Amino acid sequence: MSENTRFYHATKIGNDDVILFHTLTFSYLILKGAEFSHWLGAGHDKLGKSLNAELVKKHFIASAEKDAGLFKKALEIFSKRKQRAPSICAYITTECNMRCPYCFQGSGDSHLTLNAADIALIRDSVKQIQERRGRVRPVIFGGEPLLEKNRHIFSGMMEAFAGISTYPVEIVTNGTMLRKFMPEIKRYEDSIDVLRFTVYGPSGINDRHRFADKGNKKNFQDNMRNIREVLSETRKIKIFLNLLLDNRTVAHVPELMAELRQEGVLDSDRVIPLFGRIQFRCSLLKGDKYPHELKYADYYPELVKLLKARVIPPGSISGSEVELLWKIFTGWESGACAAPNFKGCRAVYPGRYCFYPDGFIYPCTEIAGCKGNAIGEFRPGLRFFESMDAWENYPEVFLRECAECKYIGMCNGACPATNIGDSGRLDRVTCINYKDSLDKFFTELDRSGMLKNV
Repeated sequence: MSENTRFYHATKIGNDDVILFHTLTFSYLILKGAEFSHWLGAGHDKLGKSLNAELVKKHFIASAEKDAGLFKKALEIFSKRKQRAPSICAYITTECNMRCPYCFQGSGDSHLTLNAADIALIRDSVKQIQERRGRVRPVIFGGEPLLEKNRHIFSGMMEAFAGISTYPVEIVTNGTMLRKFMPEIKRYEDSIDVLRFTVYGPSGINDRHRFADKGNKKNFQDNMRNIREVLSETRKIKIFLNLLLDNRTVAHVPELMAELRQEGVLDSDRVIPLFGRIQFRCSLLKGDKYPHELKYADYYPELVKLLKARVIPPGSISGSEVELLWKIFTGWESGACAAPNFKGCRAVYPGRYCFYPDGFIYPCTEIAGCKGNAIGEFRPGLRFFESMDAWENYPEVFLRECAECKYIGMCNGACPATNIGDSGRLDRVTCINYKDSLDKFFTELDRSGMLKNV
């Protein structure tokens, strides 16, 4: 008697159809309700020869041995690690001139700033990392890294990275002070790859909610002016516009896109708009205390609606714990291959080293500054702690703890920082709810006419 795979997810769509999705190969079939019932009950002889063959071909009908063999093969292929350099985040300061209500740095000491001696220590540490792991791509981060009083620190950091021949730098900024930094931006243009701005909805929402005093700020228009100035004054620096979504901003995306077009910033191919969900993993400001959070299971369905209405372009969709869903869907459309991952998130492989003004190194921006989670220190010199091994070997944890879960090929061990936030332990996995995420995603794709049988 033939058997069914354990790696399946089923969502009812339309009047009587069911999408049968393979959670390891990411293939799917749309079945009639009766066909699904026959498959689910192992009544394969009632399905017809052609459909039966298709179900076998796509691994929905598979013996336990073949199912185990498929999983073993996936592990062998997708758990291999190549020699890759980690990403580097250098926090110039934790201070910021804005008070965004969703910011995960809203608590604790907000006035730590690097000094001149720290720049040399970070330079020497990154040089050692490059010698072991290869050339790195640094990110200059904050707080707000482009505060006028820290211009000398910013310049020193740019000189430091250029002096050890890292890849060009990305700078994450709220953009408020960028005009005062244009001499430095032009001076270091060849060493800057990306300026990443954050925008919180159209101007009315952005300017109202990102300042503590609720004053008559013009942050949105100032940012647009600053972006145009960067485009006119430089030759190749790219602008990434992070368009932040929560329940307060998602309904205003049409207004936001209209304003961006009106400001002319989308006319340049150097400006890349990217939507992202405001998310809370191990932050001091927990998601349950932020009433406007757009849940990750609802994030892609909302973007599918906007895509169907031609409000947003497909290339602007990114940014969520369940981002693999979008990669799978676009792979179906383009023929590109989305694949399972058993190597851990980017903080695990190839690794992320966050150099914080407290002198410690952290593995993730979400837990930077929480001293108990440091993996090393750069002051007085580079030294990694034993805790770094736990991060590097995290796949051993989720491959053990999640071995029987049919979504293991999708969740990639979920988020280690979330584990710490929920239980205080890296090795206690907090699951991502892929069941609800898939159900809502497939339902909206079907409702929007974007789900076709294959």
